[in-house]
Amino acid sequence: MFGTGGIRGAVGETIGTKLALRLGRALGTHAESVVVGRDVRDSGPMLEHALVSGITECGGSVIRVGVESTPTIARSVSWLDADFGVVITGSHNPAGDNGFKIRTNTGRVLDRDRYRSLVRRANAGTARPVPATGIGRPTSRSELRERHHQHLVSSFDDVEERSVVVDLGNGAGRLTADVLSDLGCDVTTLNGHRDGSFPGRGSEPTAVACTQLGHTVRATGADLGIAHDADADRLAAVDETGRFVPGDELFALFATRVARRGRGVALTVDTSSLVAEAVSEAGGETVRTGVGEMAVATGVDSEGVGFGGEPSGLWIW
Repeated sequence: MFGTGGIRGAVGETIGTKLALRLGRALGTHAESVVVGRDVRDSGPMLEHALVSGITECGGSVIRVGVESTPTIARSVSWLDADFGVVITGSHNPAGDNGFKIRTNTGRVLDRDRYRSLVRRANAGTARPVPATGIGRPTSRSELRERHHQHLVSSFDDVEERSVVVDLGNGAGRLTADVLSDLGCDVTTLNGHRDGSFPGRGSEPTAVACTQLGHTVRATGADLGIAHDADADRLAAVDETGRFVPGDELFALFATRVARRGRGVALTVDTSSLVAEAVSEAGGETVRTGVGEMAVATGVDSEGVGFGGEPSGLWIW
């Protein structure tokens, strides 16, 4: 149930509306405002309704942002001055799974101990509904993706005369294709329509799942191809020949660039020596972390560190 990135499991077994309601009540008891969004999975709306009911029943207000990528929802927490954010997502898992990624008011993922504490409070049943006059208010916001879009476009130089194929895996990562297009790239999308059954490929952007991406890059003469999982917090790539770039190689590419700028790099314990050697050759230092976003984010907080990641496709600057 507790993975390296939150609460996740099979819908109808580990994950269901009872759990969502209990989590909502626990959050609503301790938070004035919670951002709630989700990925494209078919089970998302029912879990969202239950979660929102629990939050508002215990006095918390909810800002619903709809179907968005995890990075957009994470940024939205601080933008909207909320106490927490919840992404209802199974991440890279199959369509039958779902779960909850909970973010702090800075947008950072909740650590495992705080997840466990939250679930203990939820299961204890100590949260009590408030009187009718104190019920939280649900509102909706639809401009967050555009705000994230403009932030990214303003953060990078234009990239002209480059062609990119973006495989969205039928998920929530359309923002990537739109930003690259606005930066001047010639963008072709694959599996761009949202579909919670993921008919185009498996949600996780593995080498096998990116076979079609590689074929398309070769057929179109594109410079590269990139792929996301369902909630777009993982990124994989193929090169101009259509070859899938292993996670360690992609990690080394990003890490070397950061090291040359005088910043350290946080590496997970399952990262190969390739990355550490590349950082060392570029004059940088490395710190080792546990596996998963929680651990990587902690490593990135270390003094002098400017980037961290893991070969599965998680990258944090």
